[in-house]
Amino acid sequence: MAIQELVSLISPPDRPLETGTQDKWETLQKDLSIRLPSDYFEFGMVYGSGYFEDERSGQLRIYQPFWSKFRETLDWSVANLSASREYEGEEYVPFPIFPEIPGLFIWASDVHGNDFFWHTEGEPDEWQIVVGGRDGEWDKHDGPMTSFLARAFTRQIDVHVWPEPFFADPSKIVFTPTKEYS
Repeated sequence: MAIQELVSLISPPDRPLETGTQDKWETLQKDLSIRLPSDYFEFGMVYGSGYFEDERSGQLRIYQPFWSKFRETLDWSVANLSASREYEGEEYVPFPIFPEIPGLFIWASDVHGNDFFWHTEGEPDEWQIVVGGRDGEWDKHDGPMTSFLARAFTRQIDVHVWPEPFFADPSKIVFTPTKEYS
């Protein structure tokens, strides 16, 4: 299980908010007409709704699949990215956007306005992570999502949009359960 890397680094809440069920997971995938990565389901069950926070530098909100605002956030992201791609051009958003396959599918954003996506190409558990900077910078990383987070939080990989000291010390990162985005 990929999520174990993350759990061993940052404890999940004792009482996660807005967790789901296997039935809700299956219904979501059917409604979206896409299979999603298995660790995304695991994340929603183990951590629930909330964000990772470093007391010195910021937050990373995960749009987990059982969050009450998941669909609203996904739809907003699709509309916003599509408008940017249309008006700014493919140089600014160099990937197609979900529901196009392959396309970008948002799963997180940080306090600095950077977004984290999957590039929905191939098998879901092998999708690459695409980091979109608010200034039109793009970077790709290997997944899965929870392994990416563990590697990013321990600085095994460079997330170019995170300036020092953003998530510089894993011992200072906590997961804060909440239904709201802070």
